Amino acid sequence: MALPRLFKQRDKKTPIDVKIQLDEWFGTRMGERVLNEERVLLDQVLPSLFGYHLLQAGVAVPHEWLNSSTVSHKFRVSPVKQECSEISQVRANLDALPIETDSVDVALLHHSLDFELDVHQILRETARVVMPGGTMVVVGFNPWSLWGVWRFLTLKFRRSPWSSRFVSPFKLSDWLNLLDFEVEGSETTLYFPPFMSESLLQRFSGVEQLANMWLRHFGAVYILVAKKRVSCVTPIRPRWRPKRPFVTVPVAQPQRKGKH
Repeated sequence: MALPRLFKQRDKKTPIDVKIQLDEWFGTRMGERVLNEERVLLDQVLPSLFGYHLLQAGVAVPHEWLNSSTVSHKFRVSPVKQECSEISQVRANLDALPIETDSVDVALLHHSLDFELDVHQILRETARVVMPGGTMVVVGFNPWSLWGVWRFLTLKFRRSPWSSRFVSPFKLSDWLNLLDFEVEGSETTLYFPPFMSESLLQRFSGVEQLANMWLRHFGAVYILVAKKRVSCVTPIRPRWRPKRPFVTVPVAQPQRKGKH
């Protein structure tokens, strides 16, 4: 007879499932607080980025967030159709972008790495479409934070955001360096535990300001800005010299001795 299982097998969730759960979680009170803090950071970064095309991918990014950007053409990439007519939409997977190489000036990945399975392929595809001198902006959950500790200490991995993949900004920096990107900087925010009530959050505001000064890399959410390097190698043209005219040099013939 079949014996009962000792350990329950966890349900394997697809990236679409995790993305939908993240969208729903960002509609909660805690999720809205996270979005407000992230928008403060993005409003300080986006106005300094210039170009013609801005790619935005991820979850829960209202189109008003991109108003601070001076980039003229903004479009969103998503595997599912989204109800938004304010900006252009491209329905595609991030691991296979139907976009020309070196054609995007700014790429904003808002928690995209937190629900995708193949993080390296997502970064490779995004790096491919960003033009030399362009910028990649990544927003994600920080495992080196109180939220990361809470994620490992609890069993709530089946619900977002705890079912998401927390990608370390330090690892992300190394991966982007291999993709010929130079990290310009990273900032974190939200230093309070994820289980605090509104009353406790108000009392924690003073402590959070001190944490921002002394624990600046250990906030719950980070934003990382990296610029794609421009190749400085210039082709050297060969110096063509005019061909020398072909000159025949007479060769002295040995004189024959006559008979005496």
